[in-house]
Amino acid sequence: PTKMPPNSENGGFSARHYVVLGMIVDGPAMIFLTVPIFVPLVDGLPLPIDPALKLVWWGIIVVVAVEISLITPPVGMNVFVIALMLPDISIAQVYRGIAAFFVADLFRLALFVSRHSSLDGAPADVSLPEPAHSAAVPVRG
Repeated sequence: PTKMPPNSENGGFSARHYVVLGMIVDGPAMIFLTVPIFVPLVDGLPLPIDPALKLVWWGIIVVVAVEISLITPPVGMNVFVIALMLPDISIAQVYRGIAAFFVADLFRLALFVSRHSSLDGAPADVSLPEPAHSAAVPVRG
């Protein structure tokens, strides 16, 4: 077996980076900056899942981590949106209000990262659908 850094076999490495990076960078910017770096790394990892599903699994982890970053201090864009919509409520109260959701999101992310092997539980005859081949449509020009 190939020796890998701790937690790289389960996506924990990139998930931690996305949550930390989300504290200072906006979600779309974070995705545009990091996907070109992480996709080849994740694609090259010898994960115990179907290679066709490896990047789908990682994409789910990225989306969940970006969602968490939208409520993570100090940027937490969604927190500021709520605070602006409800001027009678302070940002501190909003952060206290989202604490349970933040913990639930971290639990969900940990579940996705730790349960990657459950993606291999599909029957062997299940595969990704082939792209539909449509009849050629003439182009008028």
